[in-house]
Amino acid sequence: MIRFIVAIDSKRGLADDKGIPWNLPEDKRYYREKIKTAPILMGYNTYIEHDSPMNDKANYVATRTDKLLKEGFTAVTHPAKFLDEFDQTKDIWVIGGAGLFDSLLDNADELYITKIEGDFNCTKFFPDYSEDFELASQTETKTDNSINYRFTIYKRKK
Repeated sequence: MIRFIVAIDSKRGLADDKGIPWNLPEDKRYYREKIKTAPILMGYNTYIEHDSPMNDKANYVATRTDKLLKEGFTAVTHPAKFLDEFDQTKDIWVIGGAGLFDSLLDNADELYITKIEGDFNCTKFFPDYSEDFELASQTETKTDNSINYRFTIYKRKK
């Protein structure tokens, strides 16, 4: 199963030019807990932000560069083809960034979205998923650092 995981504001913003513009400790724990269960696929800019692999599973990086990646990361030059050929009996997490989410949304089975109340003036956005996905579950509203948010799971419409 191909799962996306992301936190977005009320305008589907996920980051600005400096990175993620909010600090939500419980969301970070939720994110780490989820992605430790399976291999992950990330875009090159997301990869740059990490000194070491995100979990003890495979860490794939969608990249067009020939640069050697850091130890523990594996380059993927054609991410859509990679996901099409990925063993569908196994799970994989797509963790961003915005360009990767946009190019692979048609491959996703489930979306784990932390919905953050408010506009954080983001410059990078998650694609519109409303036509193809439906809400499967959501938590009560939580608050961290005076920011309200909730965890949601969307499943692809049949």
